[in-house]
Amino acid sequence: MQKFFQKFVIDKNGFIPYYKNPIFQNRDEVRFVKMRNRKPCSVDYSAGFTLIELLVVIALTIVFATITVLNLNSYARSRHLEGAFNELVAVIRDTQSRAITQENGQSWSIRFINPLGGQGSYEVFSGQSYSSTSIVKTYFLKNGIEFSDPLPGSTKDLNFISLSGKINSQTNISLRTSNSSSSIKTIIIETSGLIKVLN
Repeated sequence: MQKFFQKFVIDKNGFIPYYKNPIFQNRDEVRFVKMRNRKPCSVDYSAGFTLIELLVVIALTIVFATITVLNLNSYARSRHLEGAFNELVAVIRDTQSRAITQENGQSWSIRFINPLGGQGSYEVFSGQSYSSTSIVKTYFLKNGIEFSDPLPGSTKDLNFISLSGKINSQTNISLRTSNSSSSIKTIIIETSGLIKVLN
């Protein structure tokens, strides 16, 4: 084999011009020299992503995902507040209607309860004076919803007068999402019995 390579003529570029050398007797020798004369392949790494680029993409993905989750949570809380508020308005109107028609021959009232660190509720009861025996139905606020008015640790009664549906003094009831003062919905019941909804 050494004698075989010593017979080759090397050109100025370091390649063996095997096609000019008369010593090749078969195809195997030509194929072997072709493999040795082949230039090494170059790989272009510029088409890939660098580590910094990947980190930037991951960081942006996390930011956008966080913003999306926060917006969805805010939307869900807003919908829960809307539902609780609509239910409260419906109960107030129904109770006033009971007073006007003198259902069971009595006036009708609602007590709003906002305990400290507890779940808020409101109770529909018959008559002007609240007692545990006069309670007809109790409604609990949904999770994440609380009273803004009445204040924490207090109660407020809404007494509708029979036949007229009026009240003795204007009463405000407000709901909000927990630990948030920006999303508040208020109901104003005037002495005339008119019910106003403030969003």
